[in-house]
Amino acid sequence: MCGYYYSSDGPLKDINNLKRRGPDEWREHSTHNEHFGAARLTTMVATTKQPAITEKGTLLYNGSVYNNIRVNDTEWITDQLSDRVDDNISVVRSLTGEYSLTWVTDQHVIFCTDIFGMRPLYYYYEEDLLCVASLSDCINSRYKKFYRCHENLIYIYNKTTKKLSTVKNMSWNTRQTVDNYDRVWELWEKAITDRHTEQTSILMSSGYDSGIIACTAKKFNKDIDCYYIYNENEDNQVVRDRTAIHNVTTIDLKLDHGDPEAHEKFFNTTCDNKYLRNNRFGNTGNTEIFTKHMKPKGKRILLGGDGGDDVYSDYGFHGQRLREHSRFGGHFPKYLENIWPWTESNVFRGFHNRTEIVGGYWGLEYRCPLMSTELIQAWLNTTSDLKNREHKGWMAQYMRDHNYPYSDLEKIGPRGKIGNWHPVDRRTN
Repeated sequence: MCGYYYSSDGPLKDINNLKRRGPDEWREHSTHNEHFGAARLTTMVATTKQPAITEKGTLLYNGSVYNNIRVNDTEWITDQLSDRVDDNISVVRSLTGEYSLTWVTDQHVIFCTDIFGMRPLYYYYEEDLLCVASLSDCINSRYKKFYRCHENLIYIYNKTTKKLSTVKNMSWNTRQTVDNYDRVWELWEKAITDRHTEQTSILMSSGYDSGIIACTAKKFNKDIDCYYIYNENEDNQVVRDRTAIHNVTTIDLKLDHGDPEAHEKFFNTTCDNKYLRNNRFGNTGNTEIFTKHMKPKGKRILLGGDGGDDVYSDYGFHGQRLREHSRFGGHFPKYLENIWPWTESNVFRGFHNRTEIVGGYWGLEYRCPLMSTELIQAWLNTTSDLKNREHKGWMAQYMRDHNYPYSDLEKIGPRGKIGNWHPVDRRTN
């Protein structure tokens, strides 16, 4: 995970947590009363220094995009951008991946996070002042206030008029006309092969989401590195079956919530995510995976199943709401435009950013293949009958086709889903 700031009001001082996000290098740059700082974590091909300074503008960038995986993504994005606002909006709309970016030209500052807000980005704005950063603490320490960038919005600051405006990033096609999973599976495998490298580990459980990630990664890689945070409420027979297939390291915390001082360090990076405080068990488990296992092995990327419940089942089972934040129980209507995107103002961003923040604190990158926009678009276009036929049907059928074990809710019933949540973090209706 990289971290960065842009400021028209002098260099930021409280930047220790930003620096932790990019252990490879920290660089600062100032010109014409504009100030840039960037911490770099290299996970994509060759190294490209940030801030990336060109005749057209200066780029600050965090995350990974997969438009052209043969070259460094920072370099590729910089080559696409220009000094024309409309052209730059088109470039941002073309990006596929988990990212935030800030592009500064002589006339404008364009900044945004990705479609689902997977890479956090914050800002503070007054008429003659703009500050943008990957974490809120460095903004809050100076101004005692901050705003979070909304997912699926592109922000445009005009240096002449001093006005900040927004445009929508992506518009979804909600027609449900495709009666098979062929395109979904094709783009799913692309989502995995784009994101899985020799630097990658996988977060394992007994469920659908982590299962299809590990199943597919195994298909394209001889050896994969997996971690399971033990939970007595899981279907541990499935975990044992998966352990027989993969190299799975079990992390048994015995309800240990870890060092309170360490948790406070996570909380202080951003104060607007309640899940950082509510999920100390997960924070502790992720920290042990990152510090005791991944880093010693030279691993820098974690793949997780965030988004699977949010998008593909709405935390429901054939219309039954299994969690308090389920909106329609996972029974998909014939007219999706009435409810999609149900991830807006839902729990995905908070759940995901909890792991993202912890990973960033330890200098690691968290990727979510299930949130590939190409994949989701293809899945949205499948018929409502196909979506409703089976719980997470495209995942279940893929795993069956590859003889891969999973906890089949169609057989064990919806209470199996509730049981998979750890008691200290469980929320029900």
